[in-house]
Amino acid sequence: MMFRTVIVSAAAVAAFVGATGVAPGVAQETTLQAIFSIPLDVNINVPARRMIEEVNNVCKGKVKIEIKGGPEAIPTNQQMSAIKRGIVDFYAGAAGYYQGQVPELEALYGSNKTAVEQRRDGAVELLDTAFQQKVGAKYLAEYGSGYKFVIMLRNKPKLTADGGIDLKGTTLRGTATYKAFYEAMGINIVSIFQAEIFAALERGVIEGIGWVNNSMVDAGWTKFVRHRIHPYFMQGGNIIVMNLDKWNALNADQKKCLGDTVVKNEAVAHKFFEDEEKRELDRMKAEGVEVYTLTGEGAKRYLNAFQDNHWKSMEKLGMPAAQVEQLKKVFHDSSRPVGQFSGS
Repeated sequence: MMFRTVIVSAAAVAAFVGATGVAPGVAQETTLQAIFSIPLDVNINVPARRMIEEVNNVCKGKVKIEIKGGPEAIPTNQQMSAIKRGIVDFYAGAAGYYQGQVPELEALYGSNKTAVEQRRDGAVELLDTAFQQKVGAKYLAEYGSGYKFVIMLRNKPKLTADGGIDLKGTTLRGTATYKAFYEAMGINIVSIFQAEIFAALERGVIEGIGWVNNSMVDAGWTKFVRHRIHPYFMQGGNIIVMNLDKWNALNADQKKCLGDTVVKNEAVAHKFFEDEEKRELDRMKAEGVEVYTLTGEGAKRYLNAFQDNHWKSMEKLGMPAAQVEQLKKVFHDSSRPVGQFSGS
């Protein structure tokens, strides 16, 4: 009787494996739905999309990520809520849209370190804690170091005698992340999502934009903005986060495969954006876009208008000074010259 019971059980196991491809006690592949904050074909999304392809390859049978879409699928300003509620599981996109929910994210934009350096120095743990407490999400990685922000203008800029620029009264596109910098420079800020920028430029709603140093040519914005201001004043903050319940439901092997692949691609993303910086600038110059490089005291004043005011503005978001200082300690290397975004 004992022998017969074993034979029946083995047959049942064989039938189950034949029907499902999964042995009892072995976790099935978990599928995650991913959302992007800006349209999928925008250059900034390339590293995250490549990472998803790699996850689906190396984690096959464990974790699979399906891309639901961008803002056309879920409006950008509703995406983090969708992550929190579990409508989608995985977010890849701009951090700046959610500083109201997670003020700690502003530290990414004040950082002059690479994503790898941020992780090494403990920055990831601070953002992960904030996301778990405030949004019910797991913070996985930062795909924003390596790209930087630049101002583009429709009209020729007013340069000052000390090598700076006068932008007082100019109306530029920005987000809350730009607010302290724009106020210090006397700029009028208009908050516009990426998908709305072309129309705003076309209609003359704005006189220029603050944007990253890539993807502008492909978007067609250089049809309107023909003057580019250097130096870069801050670097990016593209984040990868996941619904916390979904993350906790993964087994150890699934977490390791997904987590290792996401983290590995932080450095890959950084290198991609560094390469794109030169490619985009060459394309702009070929189109006849003029580049103005600020110098001397004027350049210092311009850079400090961002760096000095950015960290102070975080206290206005309700963060205690001690917390801001803790964030600055792990995100910012004060020994680097202002405007230098890595150790190189």
